[in-house]
Amino acid sequence: MNENFDKDVLLQVLKTRELKEWLLSRRWFSHKSELSDLQFEVLLDYFEVIGGDIITTVIKITKAGYDKRYFIPFLRFEELANILEESERIEENLRKLQENSFLGAINLLEAEYCLLFWKTIFSRIIFINDLDEKFKYFIDVTKDHDKYDISLKQLGEGNTTNLLFKLKIRKKDEPDHKLASIVVKSYKNYIENLEILKLTTLMKNNFKHAPKLLGSIKIGEFKAIGIIEKVSNIGNIGAVYWNELNDMIFRIFEDVNGNYSQFEDKHQIFELITRNCVTSLDFSSEIGHIIKKMHRALTISESKDEHFSSEVIKTQKCLEPRVSYIHSIILNLKFTIKQLTTNSFFDISQINSILNDVSEVLGNLLFRIRDTSISMQTLHQDLHMEQVLYNTVNEKYEFYFTDFEGDPQLSPEEKKKKLPIEKDLASFLRSLSYIKYNTLLGYINEKVAKSDDKESPEKILHDLLFLNENRANIPVFDILLRVLNIWENKLTEIILRELDLTTALLDFFTIERTLQEINYEILYRPDKIIVPLLGLKEMFEKKKKEKKN
Repeated sequence: MNENFDKDVLLQVLKTRELKEWLLSRRWFSHKSELSDLQFEVLLDYFEVIGGDIITTVIKITKAGYDKRYFIPFLRFEELANILEESERIEENLRKLQENSFLGAINLLEAEYCLLFWKTIFSRIIFINDLDEKFKYFIDVTKDHDKYDISLKQLGEGNTTNLLFKLKIRKKDEPDHKLASIVVKSYKNYIENLEILKLTTLMKNNFKHAPKLLGSIKIGEFKAIGIIEKVSNIGNIGAVYWNELNDMIFRIFEDVNGNYSQFEDKHQIFELITRNCVTSLDFSSEIGHIIKKMHRALTISESKDEHFSSEVIKTQKCLEPRVSYIHSIILNLKFTIKQLTTNSFFDISQINSILNDVSEVLGNLLFRIRDTSISMQTLHQDLHMEQVLYNTVNEKYEFYFTDFEGDPQLSPEEKKKKLPIEKDLASFLRSLSYIKYNTLLGYINEKVAKSDDKESPEKILHDLLFLNENRANIPVFDILLRVLNIWENKLTEIILRELDLTTALLDFFTIERTLQEINYEILYRPDKIIVPLLGLKEMFEKKKKEKKN
């Protein structure tokens, strides 16, 4: 292919049913349910040929009432092997590339999966002005990449709303030299890039708990690619909470019919958690303070950019529009769930009853904070435990916050809005609820469902907690649930110890977040809606008890 590639050929491909089906198969392509009928148009919004082999495009997906743009660079090929370096021609990589190729009138590969794309696009990197000394070698890489061995590995196992890769780099004439690593991030949603703006602000405020931004690449009107420091890490903190809890539950409660009456004593449960969740407790005692520092670093005093200034407003002004937003979510959920549960074990009336409770609980929360003022600022917006990496340095923990793009379910306008810090904390604490109920599902699957393959663990848990059925058949269940609840409450208390929060605001945003989770699960994992549904049900039951007392 050459720089005179005929754009009309691509335009014809974009009109085909096959290309639409291929787009729907992409993890980063959203609103799959809404667009599954293929009654949408694919328009070419931006087109440029780079280096003779790469087509950089922005496509626009349109349907009545729907309009969204995606950044997609393509590599056109006749034979896949001809565009690959020798290191890329291994069987496993070839299989991945074939999975991410579109084969039709012309053969197209998502270009980010190929080294040729990155080496070609390097020349377009706009480096930040005050690039750290230790990263200046990368400028030479972009100018003369033939002097370097470069390898490419996808991060996040493809389960992300963007494409994320690690580049390992070393000089060819120094093969034993320590490898350097850079993260390259292709932002598929073609909008103003909030992550690049936030990382820049965090760097200005010397916040050391986030990766450093090295530069970016502008495609058309927006920065569509970020070049980011690869921070050394052991993993994300969510995996630690999950592993410690699961190891404890499956080892201590090995026999589903065993006698565990000693754990009716709350102090025995505290001791159990203290012995078995050591790292989770350590993380919890530190992470609240680090989150507080992150929020401070996301504001710039006397900032000319309104996005990163903080302001104080009346609570009513902030929350009243969000109440309307929450009610719109509920209306959509009721409609969707009615269709979803036609052939499901969920009882529509039970779910509607939970959703109907939202209005009453929100009313009580708003009454408690009606005459107060709150501080508004830019947030992380999608803060959960998998977004926080950790490492150990000199026997101390180091934490790194990642993915500052905002909540993937929100519109660009929503993502830009300033909010109270309680919104981030509500999202973060919801991770504990997810870990708790998924642990319970895993236990039921292993200990109960496998012996009765007629019922899924989700249905069994539904019957136990929604209908109060079959509890006598699982003697350990009530004590197990008590242990899990105390685990969640204890860690929540420790995390919040360092933070000055308004409880009613935290509850408000926890409800909002949980409703968003229900909506997400319906779109992507319908059987898993039981996890956020149980979180909402549990919260409302607590509020009813508080009201009686």
